[in-house]
Amino acid sequence: MNELERRRENLFAMMKENSVAVIFSGVSKIASEDETYPFVVNNSFFYLTGITQEHSVLMMVKGLGERKCYLFIDEYNEVKEKWTGRRLTFDEAEQLTGLANVYSSDNFDNMLDLALTNSNNQYGSIATLYLDLSPEIKISDALSTTMLRDELEAKYPQLSTLDVKPFITSLRMVKSPYEIEQ
Repeated sequence: MNELERRRENLFAMMKENSVAVIFSGVSKIASEDETYPFVVNNSFFYLTGITQEHSVLMMVKGLGERKCYLFIDEYNEVKEKWTGRRLTFDEAEQLTGLANVYSSDNFDNMLDLALTNSNNQYGSIATLYLDLSPEIKISDALSTTMLRDELEAKYPQLSTLDVKPFITSLRMVKSPYEIEQ
């Protein structure tokens, strides 16, 4: 098991049964009409994935004795890279993270909806959602994680939301041999 897989397994061990954790990498902050500040990745996302690109999401599902991780990144586009900078391909993201389930960011909303919907759900009835509720975490220019929490709790009344940041912070406090060596 590599370092990133070990970190995700440690977080899974802290999560309640029938839960989903969603950690966003974040987006660049707007500097002016057509400029953004240099992107700084959400530390929690980086800790679990090793990825530093924006518009990426890690979704961890724990239910019915099963644990699954899904990574969502923007599709590789050579032309867009002239403006956005280097982006990972799905294969590169899979190799870097050790995650087999790497999908386009366009699929995230549907996958989250499938995980949270009670009917025909392969994970059972999801009762807990873990989100990084740090105020500076943005999903898009107009949407923060706290706004997403409010939307999801209204749409799924069975859902209670917990802040995943304290869990990840407690994991980051204990350094592995690899981290000490670095």
